Amino acid sequence: MQIHSLAAPLASSLILAATAVLAGPAAAQNPIPGGSGSDQMRYVRPVYYAYGHAGAAIGGDRDLNQTAGGFDGRIWGGSGPALGVTGEATLYRFGMPTHETFGIFEIQGRVTFDYMETRGLSVTPNGGGTGGSMDNSQMNFMGGVQLRTPIRSGPVSSLDLYTGILLGAARVSAGGSPVSGVTLQGSDTSFAVRALAGLDIGLGGPFRAGIEYSYQYTGATEFSTNFAGERFRQSSYSTNRVVARFGIALGGNFQPYYRSLTMNDRTMLGQATYPAPPPP
Repeated sequence: MQIHSLAAPLASSLILAATAVLAGPAAAQNPIPGGSGSDQMRYVRPVYYAYGHAGAAIGGDRDLNQTAGGFDGRIWGGSGPALGVTGEATLYRFGMPTHETFGIFEIQGRVTFDYMETRGLSVTPNGGGTGGSMDNSQMNFMGGVQLRTPIRSGPVSSLDLYTGILLGAARVSAGGSPVSGVTLQGSDTSFAVRALAGLDIGLGGPFRAGIEYSYQYTGATEFSTNFAGERFRQSSYSTNRVVARFGIALGGNFQPYYRSLTMNDRTMLGQATYPAPPPP
């Protein structure tokens, strides 16, 4: 077990990252045969990760009200792209390293900066009548913790499962015409909470990829319109996101661990022995 500080000097982090990239497979999650016996395999797991992601966001229903009391309606549906970048760092590692599945658990800190849109939102007046449409876009600045564990550790890399929760702020912008003659304008900032879960697999060397689902709750926001002094309030709402992630393990202070070699390991490493063919 080892605690890794996020407060390490920037210069040190850059040197570690460059070392990991130049070292290639050996610096990522590839095993090194040996250890305390020929029947053991030594693994190293990265500490620092960087990811980019792209996918789709689906907005939930919410209320839309004119603050002066002239309009009361409901917003329905809407979807759009979701894009962003993420940095992750292992803070604490614990568990039973001899186990291939659910052996090592890592508590990680995570910082995320991303953008998402929910376009084509339908607006329906609660009292009947003709509605309109609007668009939302938002920038999310979030940080939090996640728990990562391998559900399969192989000689080349690992398949990891992770889950976490993030807190932060969302800068929400609105456009469109929810009612005839009125156009929404401007932006507002509110709090945001996101729960997430995903799968992450090594692609060889330091490279990784995966898929992630998240549920985000964003607080209420207000927007001005093309009429001076008039404002519309959008209630809090949820957004479902599904994204593909592509990243790189940047190295850091590696923590080695061991587990017993399996026949599958030996086969992939070219160490397997097979019975001699029968004589002719």
